[in-house]
Amino acid sequence: MGFTIIFSSGLSAADVIIDNSTSEGIKGSLGNDTISLNNGTYTGVNNTNVNVPSGKNLTIQSQNPNNKAIIDCQGTWFLNNNGNLTLINLIIKNANGGAIGSNGYLTIINCTFINNTGGDGGAIRNNANSSIIGSTFINNTATGSGGAIYSYTGNLNVSDSNFINNIALSTGWGGGAIYTTSDTVIINNSNFTNNTSGFFGGAIMAQNGANFTILNSNFTDNNASYGGAVMNSAIANFNIFNSLFNSNNATKYGGAVYTHPNSGYTNIRNSIFNNNYASEYGGAIFSGKAMNLSGNLMSGNIAGIMGNAILNYGAMGVLNLTYLNNSTVKVDTGTNVVIFATLTDDMGNPVSYGNISFYVNGVLIGIVEVVEGYANITYYFNETEGIFPVTGQYSGNEMNVSTVNGTVLVHYDINILNGQLIVGDTNVTGDIKLDKNEYWVNETVKTTVNVKNNGPNIAKNVSVKINLPDGFVLNTGSIIVSKGSYDPNTGIWSIGDLNPDEEVMMTFNGKFNKDGEFSISMLVYGDNFNNSTSVANALVKQNSTPTPGPTPGPTPGPTPQPTPEPNYNKQNVNANMKETGIPIIAVILILLASLGLLTYKKGK
Repeated sequence: MGFTIIFSSGLSAADVIIDNSTSEGIKGSLGNDTISLNNGTYTGVNNTNVNVPSGKNLTIQSQNPNNKAIIDCQGTWFLNNNGNLTLINLIIKNANGGAIGSNGYLTIINCTFINNTGGDGGAIRNNANSSIIGSTFINNTATGSGGAIYSYTGNLNVSDSNFINNIALSTGWGGGAIYTTSDTVIINNSNFTNNTSGFFGGAIMAQNGANFTILNSNFTDNNASYGGAVMNSAIANFNIFNSLFNSNNATKYGGAVYTHPNSGYTNIRNSIFNNNYASEYGGAIFSGKAMNLSGNLMSGNIAGIMGNAILNYGAMGVLNLTYLNNSTVKVDTGTNVVIFATLTDDMGNPVSYGNISFYVNGVLIGIVEVVEGYANITYYFNETEGIFPVTGQYSGNEMNVSTVNGTVLVHYDINILNGQLIVGDTNVTGDIKLDKNEYWVNETVKTTVNVKNNGPNIAKNVSVKINLPDGFVLNTGSIIVSKGSYDPNTGIWSIGDLNPDEEVMMTFNGKFNKDGEFSISMLVYGDNFNNSTSVANALVKQNSTPTPGPTPGPTPGPTPQPTPEPNYNKQNVNANMKETGIPIIAVILILLASLGLLTYKKGK
């Protein structure tokens, strides 16, 4: 079949569309600016071993981005670029000797590289500026370094891409997915999963560049001897921001990240390190030079020998060095005292390696290596009385770093929180009392608190914590203290120093708003004496009120009786008033009427 050229509207004369039956294939179309490939698999000599000449601007792309053309190299290489090459929406697989070698500008967009092999750079070997956007690299292998990409010079930008199961077999260098010595490298919003290096950097090895930055990227299940996910060697400025490192593994140092002693400055910020493992040192991070850590969360990281979270072999900041938990420890004279210090980054992740010095009252008592963020020393204390500051320093917050302008001293800030030892037999006691033991609900309760220094020394920074139960209402206006001040919000009476035999008092009133059994307690504490406690108990009852009787009503009068009928047959009529309740006038009228009737009958 002859060479086929298909023109369509929207295509210039320098654009060509071919299919996998075009006899001269991709090679025969290099005179155009854009070669669009119809869906299909492209193989053979006319579609592989393609050379893009110097000065040539060329784009090779799939005509249908949803149905990508496949370049099957079948054991040879695909393309050598000396011009300005862009590849879009292609699948390139089964190359040997690397799929692409580029000495010119290279841009790759939405391409997939599968099962390619090479010496350095299983899929791509690049010696100039290159950009990889939205692309995927799967099962590519380098017998040397850079299982997927080997970038030697220029600048490298990788964004929105995925690197899966790529391998670099080198036992001298590495980079399971990417090996780079480029001047400036940016890896953004990309994922690296199950990549392997025989030596350095399971996913990425960065060496000899000026600036390297990883942003918003994920590293999972990558493996190497040093730097399970990432290895930094001799990069002047190496940065990791907002990224996730999960379950990466190193058979030597740095389960997730390893920075070589030849490297420059490393900054790791706002990233997460979970369940990474190093067989020897630095489960999450091994820092061999100058490293600044800030805002990183770490959990479940393990190192076989030392440094589960972080091992600092160089200089590191910003760190927190804390002696005796930044507290006061009471000791007895003539005893052995264990003095300890903790070393963490700003998020509380423990830092290992380097030396911590211990000073008591300004005198050096020893220097101890810090392991898993902890160091301690046993000190025989023979002072008789007083307060003794515990201070020191960490050796791993400064070092000399070589730069292009010579050697400079790198000094990172370290926050040192001192402790102190106090010796003495000062005895301070406290007592709390109520004015009685039983109360009615809402009855006034009067409370008295006494604190006394029984000597023999001054009691330092005396305070009292008053614990009021739920159901007790404090009358804040009734509070009276003989010394210091009381804060009703915290319940703390701050007294200050008490001289031997000095006694102070506090009184206050309140009430219980419900019944039950209650306790009001106090705790006396300070710098140079043992704590003292006291408790007052109260039984609270509901008020007792008599049950009211029935409400008295008006006394009822006698019930009226019916008026009796007159008895006309009786001869004698008793006119005396009976207790009938009938008014006497009515009785007289009835009597007169009866007499009149009798007289009338006689007259007839």
